[in-house]
Amino acid sequence: MSGYRYTARDLLAGREDYFYSPLEGPGFLADWAASRAAVLNALPEAPPAGAPHPAPPLPDGTAPIETRDLLGALAAAPDPVWIDRLVQRFEVGKRIHARYDARLRKGAGPVDDLTLYARFAAILAANDPVGRLPRLNALLKLCDLVCSQPAGARSRVAGDLRAALQAERMALATLIEREREHE
Repeated sequence: MSGYRYTARDLLAGREDYFYSPLEGPGFLADWAASRAAVLNALPEAPPAGAPHPAPPLPDGTAPIETRDLLGALAAAPDPVWIDRLVQRFEVGKRIHARYDARLRKGAGPVDDLTLYARFAAILAANDPVGRLPRLNALLKLCDLVCSQPAGARSRVAGDLRAALQAERMALATLIEREREHE
């Protein structure tokens, strides 16, 4: 694919810790951009959205949390507190569990549902990743994880992945432009 090392292996099968990543210079960004462009260009067009489903309510802290329901609620009505809590949970282990306890502390169930990662990436993409760098950081890692999957798996989450990759590209372009303005 390209020289971008964070998508060269299956990040669902073996997580990436991102600890003390070496400084790789401008070539790193070029490899990242080429890798993301290749994935974006290979994505099928997403089918038109069907009728909207009623969004589940946000968790109230009294019952276990189904992650799919939490993401549905956040997609319909973004809540910065819940988004940031889920960012923190993801950053701890680079995994999204199918379920969590009532306080979103302990995960349970499978961690291999790509739709959860792609949906969370799309939610972050739609909720100011440039203004909140922890969200952008999580968005980049979520996109790495989804892009590290085979093309067939990526095609099943094409709509969310396309939105996430486009927002990721725009966020980094904005940050680069801001940096140039301060030089």
